[in-house]
Amino acid sequence: MSAVIVTDGLGNQMFQYALYLAMRAKGRRPLLSTSIISRCIMHNGFELCRDFGIDHATMAVIDGGRMMGRMTRRITRQMKWLCYLEDETAFSEAVFTTRKPLVYGFWQNIRYFQDIEHEVRKTFTFRGIDESNMQLVREISACNSVSIHIRRGDYLNYPEYAVCTPDYYQRAIALIKERVDTPMFYLFSDDLEWSDTFLGSLDIPYKVMRHNRGADNYKDMFLMTQCRHNILANSSFSWWGAWLGEQAERQVVCPATWNLKSVKIHPQLEQWVKI
Repeated sequence: MSAVIVTDGLGNQMFQYALYLAMRAKGRRPLLSTSIISRCIMHNGFELCRDFGIDHATMAVIDGGRMMGRMTRRITRQMKWLCYLEDETAFSEAVFTTRKPLVYGFWQNIRYFQDIEHEVRKTFTFRGIDESNMQLVREISACNSVSIHIRRGDYLNYPEYAVCTPDYYQRAIALIKERVDTPMFYLFSDDLEWSDTFLGSLDIPYKVMRHNRGADNYKDMFLMTQCRHNILANSSFSWWGAWLGEQAERQVVCPATWNLKSVKIHPQLEQWVKI
């Protein structure tokens, strides 16, 4: 029996949980290991049950306390014969048959769960959406809405994350304006001051989404899904914001390079426009 390790922010947790569901669909009975994320909290900690209609009782979760968290980290770094490590540059069917006790990676490749797409979409049903956000949904639905996600924050400390440049966003906006009549842009960012100043220098109508902060941040992803079109950062958060959207004729623009550490990482979908 293997345990899929859950780490990092919401978008990555969703990819990890999608792999867990896919393993179960193939007849495996994996566990979810939360021993790292419950002790090394990034962003808002373990979010899946709080943000979506997932009953914690239906999860096969293993934690084990602080000692297990330390041991899990050591295994992923130093005892790799006990851990199936993702090759981020390629899809690997072997993850579904491994007998190693731990499975570690980010699994940002739709091929891992495309066979159960309907189940994944149903699983990631947002809950706790308040009236202020539902009012925005009505506004977003009434226009040619375009989400713009600008991810800076922690990315600025890691050059390999390749923060999307102003040139990328200007070209993405120009492309949307060519393809979409009278677009209205909705800005989502972890650096609102910089992003507001930047968009304010451009000749476009836009609105800044300021209210979903802290533990309510997942509601920004929900609003992204409600927009008719999307301009992505190289972020799993906005990836899900685009993929979970179901509007017809959706235009999605994304960075051609996702990560400088390995230019072979390609979570972008074939039908998305890459710049």
